[in-house]
Amino acid sequence: MSLNREGPDLLPTSMKQIHLLRQAFTTALDLVLPNHCLACEGALIDKPFLCEFCRDQLRLIDGPRCSECGKPVGKFSTRETRCAECKRHPLQFSQASAPLQYSTVTRDLLLKLKFERKPLIASFFADFLAQHFASLYWLVKVDVVVPAPMHWFKHFARGYNQAELLANGMASQFGMPISNALKKTRHTQPQVRLARSERLKNIGDSIEVRRPEDIRGKTVLLIDDVMTTGTTCSECARVMYEAGAEEVFALTVARALMRNPSAVSKPPTHTVEDELSQQV
Repeated sequence: MSLNREGPDLLPTSMKQIHLLRQAFTTALDLVLPNHCLACEGALIDKPFLCEFCRDQLRLIDGPRCSECGKPVGKFSTRETRCAECKRHPLQFSQASAPLQYSTVTRDLLLKLKFERKPLIASFFADFLAQHFASLYWLVKVDVVVPAPMHWFKHFARGYNQAELLANGMASQFGMPISNALKKTRHTQPQVRLARSERLKNIGDSIEVRRPEDIRGKTVLLIDDVMTTGTTCSECARVMYEAGAEEVFALTVARALMRNPSAVSKPPTHTVEDELSQQV
């Protein structure tokens, strides 16, 4: 018998069912483990998520770091434990760290995670967070993991809070409890478009603790996607200390290293969130 020269519609019923099941399985597998690079859309050969070329574009943060914000301080700054920026503008958390620089592929992937509804990218970065967290002394101190909060409207428009996806993916590898202890009480402008002074004003009094019992007397690990000036993480830490947290550390996927925070690449100018906000 001649098989499907003209496609699966001419197959016997039993074989057609097998064909449909195979298609459904392949589609489900692509959702869990895609066969294309999340960054360049090229075919994957050996490793999941990213092709070899895009993996080579990831920039790890190496060398001495500021003991407060985690920013690289350069090989000639080993005597100083805090960077000049943290001395001028002290932050509220005990210490922050990130495995990657906010550049090249890392930047592009985080923007896709935020604005193109590709939550699978969070799974890839959660592994980076877990590997980096395992190298920090905080590991033995942390009692609970808390994602940076997102306003309910933005959550509705985006479909998820990327910080929560990252926190869930990382914490599950250590068996650590997670709490959405923080709440964003008002919609704020994207911090990436603002200078430091504007960020402070923008984020001020926009975050509150809604579950103080989850953090009271505990060491908290705050999770977010990227840190530029540290303003958002610092405000989160401030309100958690006021609610009784013992200590707060901040862990992000990436750290923006440019001197001018407002120079960080801006997200797409037209997004689903913009469309929804215009309808309200």
